[in-house]
Amino acid sequence: MMQSLRRTFVDACLADDARARDWCGALHEVCRDVVAPGAAARDREARYPAEALAALREVGVFGLTIPEELGGIGMTPGVATLAIEELAAACPSVAAIVMFHLQVARRTLYSGSRRHLQDHLPRLASGEWLGASAWSESGSGSQKSAPRARMTPSPDGTWRISGEKVWCTGLRGAALFHVLVSGPVPEGRPPATFVAVSGSAHGVSIEPRDMLGLRASSTGTLRLDEVAISSDDVIGAPGSGMALMQENHRTCIHPGAIALGIARSVFELTVGIASGAVHGSSDITGHQNTRFQLADSELDLLSAYAVAGHAVRLVAGDAPDLPSESMKFKIVASAAARRIADRAMLLGGAKGFDRDAPLERWFREAQATGLMGPTAEIIRERMAEQLLRTYAESNKSNERRDPLADAGKA
Repeated sequence: MMQSLRRTFVDACLADDARARDWCGALHEVCRDVVAPGAAARDREARYPAEALAALREVGVFGLTIPEELGGIGMTPGVATLAIEELAAACPSVAAIVMFHLQVARRTLYSGSRRHLQDHLPRLASGEWLGASAWSESGSGSQKSAPRARMTPSPDGTWRISGEKVWCTGLRGAALFHVLVSGPVPEGRPPATFVAVSGSAHGVSIEPRDMLGLRASSTGTLRLDEVAISSDDVIGAPGSGMALMQENHRTCIHPGAIALGIARSVFELTVGIASGAVHGSSDITGHQNTRFQLADSELDLLSAYAVAGHAVRLVAGDAPDLPSESMKFKIVASAAARRIADRAMLLGGAKGFDRDAPLERWFREAQATGLMGPTAEIIRERMAEQLLRTYAESNKSNERRDPLADAGKA
């Protein structure tokens, strides 16, 4: 059943690549045998998933989109999107760590300095180093164009970074952080700039938070106290931070893929509970309301996979307005995960409040991706801007032609 729901999405991600299909088969086995079995315990203990990440290192997931000549395995962003969805269906915390690592690898590949390409990229590709991003700040909401974390010149010719970043994922295992800071930039540019910071540098400290969901992802606060970097540690051009943030949305390697995996697993669990296949449950499918709830959840999941597949194809074709198109996938998948989880709780009844039963964990996980940036409100603003701009351009080119003028002329 799930294969038919996912088919359009999977086909879009793999694009008839037999090598990619074989690799995804190997990933599925790791997810089934290593990642999924420990997920509940990791969540309960808020334990960093070291053993799962070690198994993923063996199949090359950390160099997934890095070219082979630079140490990776050279798959497409579509394959990476499918990999994140597969990982999230097994353990969303692991998927989140991998997703942010792949974003760091992509940023390094396309915007890193020569030293980053020669030194950082091979280590990121092998999984010797895990990468993490640090852009949010306490109280800043969605505003990232003028970070309070600052880069200032030092008398010895280096730079010093000071500030605090919140909601950074993968803190415990990260060897490399891409940090969004304010600093001297050419006139007319926004101050936001990405810099590369070693996780072992003097002045770097971390504080993971005890969260409602993604509890094994080691998400929390990164503190930087006079951390020394060189001018060669700037990623891209000074002042290009917001443009590089937008680059995250030019692929589908984003929280929408995590939401898809969560939605898939909670849907499968819901069907099992409703049909009495899950231990401790009984068959309630004789009730019309149960059948309607299941049907609505299937429609939500099918719609999310359809939008995701559409976005992956557009990205592969380098369509215009990619950030907006890619983010539609994020908002639809996140909403689907929450709605399916809500229905699951209603159908599960008291089982939903049992911490020893799986439904409660998946309900918490389903809340996570909707809170990750960009927010649903920002995405809707971008969608409306694109829609109205397209409408205005269409009217202008057609000179507001009467849509009935050509009726009957076929």
